Parts: sequence; C-alpha cells; structure tokens
Amino acid sequence: MGYNDDATLALRLCGAVCLIRSCMYTIYPDTLTSIIGYPPAPAAAGGWGKKAGIGPSDDDVQSVMVAVQFYGLVQGGLAGLCLATARIGHEYTMSVVSTVLGTLFLALCAFATSMIGTEGLEYVSAGDVNKVIAPLALLSAYMLYVGVSGVRKGAPAGEPIGNSGKMMAVVSVLAILQALVPIFFVEKHFATYGMAIAHPSSEGTAKLMVTMWGMCIAAGSIARLGVIYAGHTDSIYANCRAFVIYMSEMCGVMVMVSVSRDFDPDPNPKSNRKSIPNPRPNPNANQLKSLGK
Repeated sequence: MGYNDDATLALRLCGAVCLIRSCMYTIYPDTLTSIIGYPPAPAAAGGWGKKAGIGPSDDDVQSVMVAVQFYGLVQGGLAGLCLATARIGHEYTMSVVSTVLGTLFLALCAFATSMIGTEGLEYVSAGDVNKVIAPLALLSAYMLYVGVSGVRKGAPAGEPIGNSGKMMAVVSVLAILQALVPIFFVEKHFATYGMAIAHPSSEGTAKLMVTMWGMCIAAGSIARLGVIYAGHTDSIYANCRAFVIYMSEMCGVMVMVSVSRDFDPDPNPKSNRKSIPNPRPNPNANQLKSLGK
C-alpha cells in the first residue's frame, strides 16, 4: 500500500477504536473500572490509604463513573476527527492527524503506566493497566509510523480555510486552554462539577481519568489546528462539521451533570423537612368530625 492507503487505514482503525471506547465508557462506565478493579474491596486496618478500613461511598463511586464518562465522550470527538479526515482522504492532512493522535496515545500509555502504585492507586496492578493500554500502544506505533512518513513526503495544500476554519481554530485554542484545568488543576475541576470524592482510591482513580480526559481534549484540538495548517478546504469543512457535533454533545452533557449535581431529591423528607402549617383551615372540619362520631 502507498502512504495514502496506510494513512487512511490508520485513521479508520483509530476512529473505530475510539468510537467503540466512547460507547462503552459513556454508556457502561463500569466496563473500564471493573478492568482496573475499582471500587476496591475494603482493606483491613493498617492497609493502604488514609482510610484503609472503609470502602468508597456511593458518592465516590458516582463521581468516578462521571469521570469515566467524560473520558468516553472525548473518545467520540476523536473518532469524528479520524473518520472525517479519512473520508476526505487528503494525504498530508491524514498524516498530520495520525501523527498527533499517535503521540497522544503514546502519552496516555506512558502516563497510565507512571501512575501505577501511586497514592490512591495502590489497588491497580500492572497487568490490569496493560489490558487497557496494550491496544493503544500498538495503534500508537502504527499511527506514528504512518503519520511521520506522510508528513515528510507531503506538503500543505495551501487552499483557503474559510470562515469555518477560522472559527474552528478559535474554538480549538479555547479548548486547549480549557484542557489545562483537568490536566494541571484536577481539584478545581472536581469543585466545578461538585464531584464528591473522599476515599483515596476514588480520588486517585478520578484524577487519572480526568487528567487523561484533558490530555485528549488538548491533543484533539492540536490535531484540528493541524488540519487547518494542512490547508485542504474539504478536510477543514468535514472536521468542522464533526467538531460542531462533538461540542454540542459535550456542552449538553456538562450542563446535565451540573444540573444533576444541584438537584438533590430528599430521600427522607420527614426527617429533613419542617412541617408547614396549613394557612387555610378546613371550614368543614367540624362537620367531618361529627359524621365520624
């Protein structure tokens, strides 16, 4: 195959993998947490963590599942980026996107491996992590090989980027700035969405997922800037359409998460709510009492 065919295959494989991961982690977030063993069984006294004898609470588990779903949603954005680029088939644009996303997957593998055994993730074994990152490592190697080769052989098209390209560039830069929060200021992200995390295993797992989510946002935005740099008009328009769909989905989910955190239905209204006296006494109350007698 020529490098055009290799780049197309690489992006289609990447798009399929990211789409499957998006569906699994968004709809069934416990698919990922069960692989790494979260939530861990309560440890005996003197075990790992600051609260060794206590397992994660329901709020902890829910917050971790939300973090996994964020990570799943951004996989859908990456899938749209790959498949939209592969559908147009411009060689240089595909090579740029393949290089950026290959680098992303390599960084994700390295980061996840470095987190094994750190505070809050003592329960995660290297074997469990390898089950998740091994496919990404293989895909990363192939995408980097194809991408770097194509970038060296090709050149930007130099076509007009249009208003769509300009708008996508602005939004991509803003997305990179937004990604700095979950990457470097994870606690700020927790506070923004009201994620209640107390147990050390929940804190470690949520930090892992949210940081990788931020890395994917940043890399996806850099790849879209690369599409604009490649200067192929049809590729820019295709990625702009896919980006709009992804951003609409992500914004909607963020709003729903924020609203659901604010809405706390009282599970025990009798104990927590004060009784409100009836301001209008029933004028027929005496008649009802007399009938009852």
